[in-house]
Amino acid sequence: MQSISHLIKSRITLYFFALITISINTITSASAAVQPGDIFVSVANGIDGNKGGVLYVDPATNIHTIISSGGSFVDPMDITFSQDGSLYVADFSAAVIKVDPDTGAQTVIASGAPLSKPAGITVDNDGTLLVADNISRIIRIDPVTGVQTVVSIGGLLDRPNGIAVDASGNIFVADMAYETVSLFAAGGAVIKIDPVTGDQSIVSEHNNFVNPFGLTIDNTGNLYVADFGDFLSNDLDGLIIKVDQSTGGQSIISSADFRSPSNIALENDGSILVADRNYLSCNTNFGGVTRLDPATASQTALTPCGNFVDVSGVTVVPGPNTIDVSIDIKPGSNLNCFNINGNGVIPVAILGSNILNTSLIKTDDTLSFNGLSVRVRGKKGPLCNYGNSNGDAYLDLICHFEDDTSQWIEGNNTTATLLGELTDGTLIEGTDSICVTP
Repeated sequence: MQSISHLIKSRITLYFFALITISINTITSASAAVQPGDIFVSVANGIDGNKGGVLYVDPATNIHTIISSGGSFVDPMDITFSQDGSLYVADFSAAVIKVDPDTGAQTVIASGAPLSKPAGITVDNDGTLLVADNISRIIRIDPVTGVQTVVSIGGLLDRPNGIAVDASGNIFVADMAYETVSLFAAGGAVIKIDPVTGDQSIVSEHNNFVNPFGLTIDNTGNLYVADFGDFLSNDLDGLIIKVDQSTGGQSIISSADFRSPSNIALENDGSILVADRNYLSCNTNFGGVTRLDPATASQTALTPCGNFVDVSGVTVVPGPNTIDVSIDIKPGSNLNCFNINGNGVIPVAILGSNILNTSLIKTDDTLSFNGLSVRVRGKKGPLCNYGNSNGDAYLDLICHFEDDTSQWIEGNNTTATLLGELTDGTLIEGTDSICVTP
């Protein structure tokens, strides 16, 4: 079967598959070590005689450097950055390739069945890789052993491409062929998949979708879709669409100047990076990366033309990730008032949600409430328990913090802040109102 990148470029449906052996040509990045905010781009060809590869883009200067090309690459598609400091590339030739961002060294960590046409890739909260295989399946890969496990197959899945995961481990997939009569027909959907059971459900379908391709998710659970538009057209019909996962509602963030957006990533400040295979200011087969402000829809071209031929993926080195969480001080009480002479404990419920799995919250000294520590009961450990304090469908974590009269001023009605950390290093922060009484 011919790769998606070639399919899109030629706008035809020829289905054959050829394995190509090419020698490696690696160029080391100018930077000695990756930094938060660094941008990496995968391209399907255009490097060293139309070979695919990975490029580094300096987020400040937009200067790009070839990191790795040739070697094991046949048709690089999506790219992701992992907590282990490595880049992982989904290659449409049935392989997942690890790339050292400093040396460009390549290692094939998984290939062959059940992998068939890996198109999208992301890192799960536990460090394993999740791959959207374009032949109706989602596959989990252990990056150390290369062991593959099929998470979900068939059902609502038809041609999954983009893939993302939220803080609770729920998997989201952009499927360009859901309920379409042909590969080139308009439609598609965002599908939610249970990471344990593989159960599938529709988050959002059709409406503005023509060919939903790339997918990412922000810290509040909003989904962003790069919709490729009409495969058979050179018109500027590519869309960036925001999806509310709770309602399925779609809103177009931007539709101007995107000819063939194939992938999408979020920068640490919330800006959106769009990988466009056929960039407006270049010839038809040249691509680029555009920075998009989700609030104003203003666009800045970062990397048009040059080595950016058939741009297929983009990823950003994350900074410290913080999730805003909801908390309830003294759950079950309408008034969050403290006695200035209390010297007891203050119960605080951290409310679970679709973006927060409370079982992942660390209850050690990383968890604090306005500078107060969790009470520890000797060998029994932290005074925390799970429950449902607000009657919704999510499990809450209720912890009791050591009160300290020096923290409070009588009559001062203000807010207090909880800080914590998840097991994957993600930070959490939540505030609630308080009052202090004599």
